[in-house]
Amino acid sequence: MATLMTEEKIEDLNEKPPKTYEIGYWLAPFVAEDAKEATVAKEIVAPIEAIGGTVTGQITPALRKLAYPIRKMIDNKYTNFREGYFGSIRFKAVPQSADTLNQTLAKSDLIVRFLLIEIPKVAKIKPQAVVADSGATGPVAKVPTPTAHPEADKVPADEAAIDREIDDLLVEATS
Repeated sequence: MATLMTEEKIEDLNEKPPKTYEIGYWLAPFVAEDAKEATVAKEIVAPIEAIGGTVTGQITPALRKLAYPIRKMIDNKYTNFREGYFGSIRFKAVPQSADTLNQTLAKSDLIVRFLLIEIPKVAKIKPQAVVADSGATGPVAKVPTPTAHPEADKVPADEAAIDREIDDLLVEATS
């Protein structure tokens, strides 16, 4: 017996678990210093929350000089920027909403440039126990660690011996 899939069930199947994303952005320098947090909340955090995302961390924007001028069209005029407020925000959201957020941020006149990336999950490395050879029956012997220069351990006993070694080295070098 076949069951019909409703749109709600299809959407549930397409839902993927949330992923961690980060947005690095440049705000326009004409944003007032005391209004930059409010601008970030309105232009970046609000769209993240509108798509169902949750902000997990952020770096407060600071005024920085750009490595090269960036040109952006604002009100049908090109504007060149040589500085801006740089900041970043980390958030969790479902993958399907990342494209919507990308389009929303691209339309903002106050965001000069941004980059939206997915932060990969870092696999936790489990420490591995060292297993002795199955043929070994007794205690494990310590292996001496070799020194970088075994000759360095041989130190002449007195100044006369040091002088003789220097003379020998000089004779070898000139011949």
